[in-house]
Amino acid sequence: MVYTIDSLYAYGDFLLKRKDIEKETGIPQADIFMAATHTHSAPAITLDETWAKLYREKVEEQLVTAAVEALADRKPADMYTTSTRMKNMTFVRHYLMKDGSWAGINFGKLVRSEIADYATKADNTMIMLKFAREGKQDIMMLNFQAHPALSYQ
Repeated sequence: MVYTIDSLYAYGDFLLKRKDIEKETGIPQADIFMAATHTHSAPAITLDETWAKLYREKVEEQLVTAAVEALADRKPADMYTTSTRMKNMTFVRHYLMKDGSWAGINFGKLVRSEIADYATKADNTMIMLKFAREGKQDIMMLNFQAHPALSYQ
């Protein structure tokens, strides 16, 4: 089972709900994958404010409900896939500076005249999946890179 949560991150509390999902559906926790859209438009649910806690609780509750409803709505389907390139769909936010250091939108001092190159290349590929279900509405999924980031070791 795959979840995509419309959130900046897939928070630890969300991942812990896999135990409840397994209990309600019989799907082993190891077979439940959760990812976040990394949207910057979703509520900041890590805040300790009352509204954020209530929202977070509702999302966690809906994770289990969504799993139960998805299993009940299963139908045989044909899957189709395609991809396309979308110029300027995403951007790189980490840079190699002329002095050899790294800088970026989220860290360090970024002076554009001191940028030597992008730290990595943006992938402007959009992948589309379509599930044509028998007697049910089709499902379409889109996937693309939001903005690549460096992995620091």
